[in-house]
Amino acid sequence: MDAHPAIMVLVTLAAVAGLVGFVASIRAQNYRRDFAIWAERNFPAEWARQSWTARKLILNGALSALRQGGLQQDAGFEERYRELKRRERKVLYSIAVGVVLVAAVAAGTRLFDWQW
Repeated sequence: MDAHPAIMVLVTLAAVAGLVGFVASIRAQNYRRDFAIWAERNFPAEWARQSWTARKLILNGALSALRQGGLQQDAGFEERYRELKRRERKVLYSIAVGVVLVAAVAAGTRLFDWQW
């Protein structure tokens, strides 16, 4: 392979960041689903007030509406909500790292004449 070593390293790191983001996204989605099931079991009246679309399709919206509806005082709900947001941030961070690494490769090929 004749690519510049920096390109190989940056592309590999970008691929790892993408993989981490993919796995984190799946884990966040599974946690979101489990959190919604937990909320439905523990707060059935509040959950039933959500629209069908929010309950079945837009779980983030339903969970945020529950939180804004007064459940932020519930310690268990708030703990799970914060964990969900932490997992979602991990996805965003890994995407951002991947974008920065790809931009570094682009900058290196333009500014430093790195060859593929």
